[in-house]
Amino acid sequence: MLRQRLHTLIKQPWITKVFSYLDDNSGNNWRIHINNLRVKTITPDLKPDILELLKLHLDEEKEKLENTEILLLDKRKELIKLKTLIKLVDRCIEYQKQHNGKLNKAIKYAIRRGFLIDKYGQKICQSFYQQIKDIAIFDGNVGLLFNRYTSLINIIEIYQQVDLQINVDFSLYWNNGLMVRNNNLIIFGNSHDKDLGQLIDKKENSDLLHQIIKRICIYNYLGNVMTQPHKLTIYWIDYKKELMKVKDNEDRLFTSSEINTGVTNGNEIIITRKEECLKTILHECCHLYNWDFKHMPKELNNWFLEIFPISTTLTDYKNEPILNLFEAYTEWLASILEIIFRYYPDGGKTLVLQELEKQIVYTSQKCWQILEISNCQSIGQFIKNKSGNCVIHQSTNVFSYFVLKLFFYWRCDLLLSCLDEKGSFIQSKNNFNMIQVITEKCIRSKSLMDFMMENIGKEETNISLKMVKD
Repeated sequence: MLRQRLHTLIKQPWITKVFSYLDDNSGNNWRIHINNLRVKTITPDLKPDILELLKLHLDEEKEKLENTEILLLDKRKELIKLKTLIKLVDRCIEYQKQHNGKLNKAIKYAIRRGFLIDKYGQKICQSFYQQIKDIAIFDGNVGLLFNRYTSLINIIEIYQQVDLQINVDFSLYWNNGLMVRNNNLIIFGNSHDKDLGQLIDKKENSDLLHQIIKRICIYNYLGNVMTQPHKLTIYWIDYKKELMKVKDNEDRLFTSSEINTGVTNGNEIIITRKEECLKTILHECCHLYNWDFKHMPKELNNWFLEIFPISTTLTDYKNEPILNLFEAYTEWLASILEIIFRYYPDGGKTLVLQELEKQIVYTSQKCWQILEISNCQSIGQFIKNKSGNCVIHQSTNVFSYFVLKLFFYWRCDLLLSCLDEKGSFIQSKNNFNMIQVITEKCIRSKSLMDFMMENIGKEETNISLKMVKD
């Protein structure tokens, strides 16, 4: 049944067009030209020391509280927490000095607990992000990089590792005369990274560079889009996503450190690590070109919150809880495109189908890991929403990235009816209703439950679409 649906998927006109895009090695229908490539060194004096800046911010907050004449109980509690956070940052700084700027797992776990899980720590972290936006940093990305979806750990790693900047100016020519140019692709990385070393050596002949640009341009090719991201920054750093170990109930909150890799504001794109970099380019371009459905009915969001046990800190402009369901479609589309990019050139449609099946198994296994961390004893317990202990707690879009995406894979035959010929979601009442229909069918599907149960005990499928190997 699933295989039949996947066969229907790869016959779609937009997927056929992606196949033709990758088949065209001779440049008859499209070609990429590298106009210029410049490399420069980022010297240590240009790089901000994030932990030292954070320490200054904490000291300022502490001084404000200590100078308050009458300190109410809540403020006294805040002062105690501030002193604890200051000790943590001092510990991080000292560890970095002794270990060549690196942080170990225990330190990262403590940062996650202190600044990403604790509510007061989250508040302090966000106020720090706001304050740092007033600082001129060499990459010019403070306005977009320092957002709630980029974890503090990721930002620390970026400015610790980066010592190299590559500026790329390229053009795409396609469809008998159409042309779009981008002179603002910037890759930051480490001079000891082998991939970047090869890119610099081979310049316009670099396979990695062409793989990056091909993914940026696929939306131009599919939809004859005549724009490019105003700026696309890739931080090609070695920082891996991993689900933290659960030591107590506070650890059951999913944060940006476990999930997120990129962000866009509809004009610029930032990719914050090389792991899953290529897939994330496809994901963020989907957002940027409005291929998704950001503006969805409030009723649909509320229906999901009623049906499933989900507690989210994400809110809309009215400060009401929101799930960002469009992220499921965006991740579904990006994963499918990435599998085609990786496996079609050498293995054709047969290998693409095989890898799609593996990706669905992988997604199913991740769903179970998420439910386990969320204190769920079974899949049915979450779906039936009958236990107060089984709850997904999220401060990022983990439900959409995994659970709803799995539903979209499972009933891709129904989701396809919501897409146009270029693969973008058609926003209509019927199509938003279809998302609910897909979900209802999946939570009642014995075949899907059996599929998930069959894959719980199996060795984890190694198809996370990573750029780096464990």
